[in-house]
Amino acid sequence: MTDTSLYEQQSLIEDSARRFLDHHYSFEARRKIIHEEPGYSTRQWEEMAELGWMLLPMSADFGGLGGDMALVSALAKEFGRSLFVNPFLGSAVVSTKIIEESEFEPLRSEILDGIGAGGAIVSPALYEAQVRYDLDNIATTASEKDGRIVMNGTKTAALYGNVASDLLVLARHEAEHKNASFSLCLVSVEQLGIAMTHHRTHDGGRMSDVQFRDVEVNRNQILLHGQETLPIVKRAIRYANASICAELVGAMEATFEMTLEYLKTRQQFGKYLSSFQALQHRMVDMFMRCQLAESMRREAARAIESANETEQDMIISAAKCEIARAALLNAEEAVQLHGAMGMMDEMPVGHYLKRVFTLGLLFGDADYHQNCYRNMRIQASH
Repeated sequence: MTDTSLYEQQSLIEDSARRFLDHHYSFEARRKIIHEEPGYSTRQWEEMAELGWMLLPMSADFGGLGGDMALVSALAKEFGRSLFVNPFLGSAVVSTKIIEESEFEPLRSEILDGIGAGGAIVSPALYEAQVRYDLDNIATTASEKDGRIVMNGTKTAALYGNVASDLLVLARHEAEHKNASFSLCLVSVEQLGIAMTHHRTHDGGRMSDVQFRDVEVNRNQILLHGQETLPIVKRAIRYANASICAELVGAMEATFEMTLEYLKTRQQFGKYLSSFQALQHRMVDMFMRCQLAESMRREAARAIESANETEQDMIISAAKCEIARAALLNAEEAVQLHGAMGMMDEMPVGHYLKRVFTLGLLFGDADYHQNCYRNMRIQASH
């Protein structure tokens, strides 16, 4: 694909997504949606599927559109601008990228078809409270005994687990007389032994904690097994973080624009706020952070497609760390520059602050990625 054609496709996605969201996802509509169950609009989800958005991250080998990361990033950026919360990140991005790597048919094609059509929502149940973002140290087990596989453990922060049809569960596979390895299992939320606790997140989205008590797993539910399981999961998480970076940039640009408009129209001491030099300097700082974040967003998207995995890890960690911090700082500045109004629930700017705060925590916060980047730099220097 040439740079020109890629740019044109990005523009088409941005334009169509912005028109859709401007028409269907006003701020007032959003406030109503997030305060009711299930925490997103099922009608809009169906329309997203009809527009082909669920198929964009999916490989063409499985009936998807095989979208370049730059195209997925362009769509995610519009999500960020509109504060659009929905199961897309967990189901259409993370779960899709993991399931594509499975060799087990016909389950692989069946579940990918369901995700692409919007009928199946698959929530990745990867993390556990005691290990934060370190997947190497998970405690959930899938133990083999007497020809049965039984899963036990607790997962936390499963994205939109409240509406999931299935869970993608990362577990330590403990076979009799063999060393333990990792497995990735597709488990229906209706299986016996699963207990879920649902939470509303700070930004109005939904997450779930999941407890597995002697949940029997059939062998045909194991999509991945062995030493390649964890690297495949981590690749999907890199993809997710590149998408999150784009959402954060979209939110940054939106908060900058609404703050600039506010300063141009609000008066104090008989003058527009935009005429005060100190506030002009702060707006310039916000603008520069937006520009730097946009550059890093593009670099993260490029790395996903063309860099080797070591470079991907470094670039994605650097981008997530810097963009998450810049987005939070911009949102805090925006709230402060709006004054007391910025703290009101009726004002969008406070919702952007909550959104960027939440996005910054998903799949590794800024501190975690800073440590990852530092450790990789040290290793590379030796």
